[in-house]
Amino acid sequence: MDVLSEVAQVSAFDDANLNATTEVGDVTVTVPSSTADDLGLKSTSGRSVQVSLPFPDTAAPAEEVADGIVEYDNENGSSTVPILKEDGSVQVTTIIDGPSAPSTYAYEFDLADGQYLELQDNGSVAIFNADRSFGGGIAAAWATDAAGASVQTSYSISGSTLTQTVLHSEQDSYPVVADPWLGVDLISYHRWPTTQSISVHVTPWMGTVSSGVAGSAGWDELKTKVRAGGVGRYNELMRTTYYDQWSCHSVGKVAIFAGQVTGMDKNSSWDLEGTRAPNGNFATWVSRRCNW
Repeated sequence: MDVLSEVAQVSAFDDANLNATTEVGDVTVTVPSSTADDLGLKSTSGRSVQVSLPFPDTAAPAEEVADGIVEYDNENGSSTVPILKEDGSVQVTTIIDGPSAPSTYAYEFDLADGQYLELQDNGSVAIFNADRSFGGGIAAAWATDAAGASVQTSYSISGSTLTQTVLHSEQDSYPVVADPWLGVDLISYHRWPTTQSISVHVTPWMGTVSSGVAGSAGWDELKTKVRAGGVGRYNELMRTTYYDQWSCHSVGKVAIFAGQVTGMDKNSSWDLEGTRAPNGNFATWVSRRCNW
């Protein structure tokens, strides 16, 4: 995985003002000055995640290594480098310098009442609220060495703690890079190509949730983001045909994201058209491929 793809363009932090908060799209990201404080993501959708970084008692304070990118030296042959992405997610990369570095890296989530972590079949982790609505997500664990070879890695959950185990060894080419990739939004951005059509670009976390959650939580998030753009757009979105098409996409496209369906572009937008007639027959929408 290319950790330097889709990196958000973030201005250099003021060294005197870390903890630094940065607006990335619809998400406010807080980068702490030290691992004694939490990394935070808060979206206009109302979702938020706060998580501690590994080795909070021993890691060195943040040091800016590039504009908007800081590193925490864990003082044990590893370091933590959070990288902000264009969609408001954060890839919390771990740089493992040699075989003496730890193989486990723990992340303690500050969960709200009723929230919990759940490992998904595809290896990702979902944060669910008490009513099982979506609260955030962590992409499936991965790790590669300096030669590009995969290194065996996995997640385990104990209460509010997510631990990534990276089985690196002297046979690997160092440094080894691993990460949990955190996100709170299901929708990256939307646009209106015409006054009666909307294109919605979703985040990878759409693949971590069920079709039901995508249909409900994703729709609620879209309504919130469209409402922020004005009452006219919001009233247009409230026409039944848009929701019919969204429900259809949430079944088909989520299956594509989860790897259950192949041969289609999972990164394409979910296009909803107000010119189509409402139709309560779900099979009809499926037969029309939801405007794919």
